[in-house]
Amino acid sequence: MKILVAILIFTFSYSHAGIFLEPYVGYYLGETDVGTPSGDVTNDDSGMAYGARLGFTLGGYLYVAGDASLIKGEYENSSSNTTDDLEIMTYAAVAGVRLGMFHVWYGHAFKVDVETMDEGVATDYEGTGWKAGIGTRLFGKINLNLEYIAGESDKVDGADIPTASVNSVESSGYLLSIGFPLSY
Repeated sequence: MKILVAILIFTFSYSHAGIFLEPYVGYYLGETDVGTPSGDVTNDDSGMAYGARLGFTLGGYLYVAGDASLIKGEYENSSSNTTDDLEIMTYAAVAGVRLGMFHVWYGHAFKVDVETMDEGVATDYEGTGWKAGIGTRLFGKINLNLEYIAGESDKVDGADIPTASVNSVESSGYLLSIGFPLSY
């Protein structure tokens, strides 16, 4: 235990903390399972993602950040074979570690807002989730990131789930993005 404490003190005493901002753009592919009294419906989700992480590094290896992302795209409903608009807004807190050219992170999405349009009628889902990712540094100041994102809704149109028409809503998917980290 003393050796571990000594290593941590040595690591952090000769390093600095820094602030960073990493805007990113990418593409999301996923699915949403909506449980209804008459059976489950699966939506195939896809769209462009825009976001940013703002945080600070500790010791050059560890980092914590706030992460906000917006996915704008479409979903295809498996039961009706219709395609319509989709928007997902996620707010998360992430913690990660940098290991040479690679970095890994885990985050808790404390707010996930999903809006679907079906023939001009909007349905709003609210919930929480988590994300985990791995990335690598490319060409100096560009990161290539792959994230797995999962969530579960606890409200639909402001009403607690389950409702008369919705028993559960669970989503998961992958986000492939290119980030542009800036350090201060």
